[in-house]
Amino acid sequence: MIGYWLVLAMVLCALVAVVAAYATETPEPEADLHPPPRRSPNPKRQVWLALGSSGTMERADQDEPPATWVSLLSERLPPEAVGYDLSTPRATVAEVRRDQLPEGLDSAPDVAALWTGLDDLLGGISIDAFEEDLLAVLARLSAAGCALVLATVPDVTGQPELESIGFSQELLRLHVERWNASIMRLGSALGAVVIDDRVGPEDIAVHVQYLDDPEILLSARGHARLADLLAPPIRRALGEHR
Repeated sequence: MIGYWLVLAMVLCALVAVVAAYATETPEPEADLHPPPRRSPNPKRQVWLALGSSGTMERADQDEPPATWVSLLSERLPPEAVGYDLSTPRATVAEVRRDQLPEGLDSAPDVAALWTGLDDLLGGISIDAFEEDLLAVLARLSAAGCALVLATVPDVTGQPELESIGFSQELLRLHVERWNASIMRLGSALGAVVIDDRVGPEDIAVHVQYLDDPEILLSARGHARLADLLAPPIRRALGEHR
């Protein structure tokens, strides 16, 4: 009888020892050191830029159109997106690079719309200089994480004002094609959306004050058309940057 109780006591002691050992060796569950990220209650604002030529008169004494392509573009984009209009009359791409780009980058843009090239072409800027400045502008914007939307140079052949001051229509057509090929090639290389700006004669107005300095303007219809072309890819880019 004593042996039975002795054996039972030994078994109970062994069981207690096993339970104690298991409790000692089993680690406490670790705290979650990497909780799932939470969306900020104040997400980053979305910013778009308008760069290049405004398509308007350079002189303040001239009548302005009721709306420019930039103001019309703003109406076609989400109201919560913040727009910065840095475009200026007759801006060449060199002026975009020197004057508009630094301020534009300071705004941390999500997407930039660029319309330029026509004033370079008519102003006698070489295609090599144009490509160098355009590539620099696109590369800096792209490096900043900014999506790019470009519009090509409109076809201004057939404008009697240009022909009357000595612009060969055939040569002008060849120059427009060459400039647009450069815009498409460089834009594609930097991942830009390139819009083919095919405007008609009713979209363009030509003002000639000096024979060697024609001023190309957009009509009210031209401003609306350019805004309509640029708005869809900009809306998509803003949606992707949310």
